Amino acid sequence: MSITTVVSTLEELETTAGLAHQIWHEYYTDILGEAQVNYMVNTMQNAEAMKKQIENGMVYCNIYWQGKVAGYFAVEPQGDKLFLSKFYISQAFRGKGIFKAVLGEIISHSQGMQCVYLTVNKGNKNAIEAYKKLGFTQTDAIETNIGNGFIMDDYVMQKNI
Repeated sequence: MSITTVVSTLEELETTAGLAHQIWHEYYTDILGEAQVNYMVNTMQNAEAMKKQIENGMVYCNIYWQGKVAGYFAVEPQGDKLFLSKFYISQAFRGKGIFKAVLGEIISHSQGMQCVYLTVNKGNKNAIEAYKKLGFTQTDAIETNIGNGFIMDDYVMQKNI
């Protein structure tokens, strides 16, 4: 059973930022390279950056599994759509059904919205397949310049509610 809690204190932000550092380095280095992972973690997934995102309407939640922090996600309501900005599970907790359970929770709390949508790196084949299995479809392909010579090369995926 998973439990999600909204991140609101500085201590929780620090926990989430530490988890981001761990997960991004254990999973995304092979997809993006170490330099881009370091840049993204240091500029977008640190406690100060998360705090600013929260001030601008993003909601961060930590995911707990059997009393231990297993991952985190962040969502942002955008009119009649919900943007699932981040969804990361620590390697030690993958394969336990957490992704499916928490995504179901997010969708069930999104009633009244038209859809949930997200961006996923084109090289993240496992996540793309997992989202497809849960009813998401690819709606677009985008490239975003994130600075320092780095590009996010993503698919946009959506699930209508």
